[in-house]
Amino acid sequence: MTDEFADPLNRIQETAQDIRGMLHQTRSIGNATINVQAGGVALWAAVTCCIIQLIVLMIVIGGGLYVVAKQDDTIRDLNVKITRAQDYLNVLYQKDTSTQAKASP
Repeated sequence: MTDEFADPLNRIQETAQDIRGMLHQTRSIGNATINVQAGGVALWAAVTCCIIQLIVLMIVIGGGLYVVAKQDDTIRDLNVKITRAQDYLNVLYQKDTSTQAKASP
């Protein structure tokens, strides 16, 4: 080879060797592991919170159903009272002679 190509060729080979060395250094042979320790106080605290939340939810739902059922009874009682009051007024209206239509002769 001629001298004019020898120097750039040597530099390219040296650069390739440097790149191979850097590539070898960056390769990792070790193993990475991640361990999650789910236990102890934190786990019991989370389970206890979930149980308490379920109990509160059941109490709220039960209370809501009780209120709805109680309102149904109250509304039914009020409807009976209104019907009785209307019946009473109808009887009074029928007995009152001044409100009855007079027959024309």
